[in-house]
Amino acid sequence: MLPHEEPGRVYGEPSIMVRSLHAVARSDLQRLFELLTIPDVYEYLSDGVPPDEEIVERWIATSVDGSPPFGLWLLEDGGDGIGGCARLSEVEDGAASAELTYVVHPSRWGMGLATAMSFSVISRAFDHEGCESILAGADVANTRSVAVMKRLGMRPLREVEYPAGPGVEYVMTRAEWAAMPRHAVIPFADERAAGA
Repeated sequence: MLPHEEPGRVYGEPSIMVRSLHAVARSDLQRLFELLTIPDVYEYLSDGVPPDEEIVERWIATSVDGSPPFGLWLLEDGGDGIGGCARLSEVEDGAASAELTYVVHPSRWGMGLATAMSFSVISRAFDHEGCESILAGADVANTRSVAVMKRLGMRPLREVEYPAGPGVEYVMTRAEWAAMPRHAVIPFADERAAGA
């Protein structure tokens, strides 16, 4: 973080303050399930079909039982619900070291939160020597998500075909990340506690 940056402030929207990102726990199942089953969220996240609770349980279990840099972090913004989440998962085809997924509650769209969460998670991922590149993908029609990948400084990798239609994948390597200017990030709850 740069000296003039304030943890938790999302730049470009100075009035928006968030608490932190915290690692998901099994007790977060209901709140996360509620977020992921909002129609505007699952329209692109799961090809227009609401995810089963079993899928959300699997996401949580993979994070809780997994090892860095993989994980799932929830955006706490002061309310009882979740403002969003960011996830790093293993990539099966070897195109990258980890795959980035980000979700923001529709009531928080347009505030720069997807970009800020992603910067935080990417920064943490590249702190681990085993992570050399990060992949993210979106439906072509999901222009908001494609814009996030571009703002993150990711570059187009390939066009893909998702069940709901054409998509695009972007990638960022460790070297590309190291050469980028730093941006404000949302603090992780464990880091905030350590610095308190």
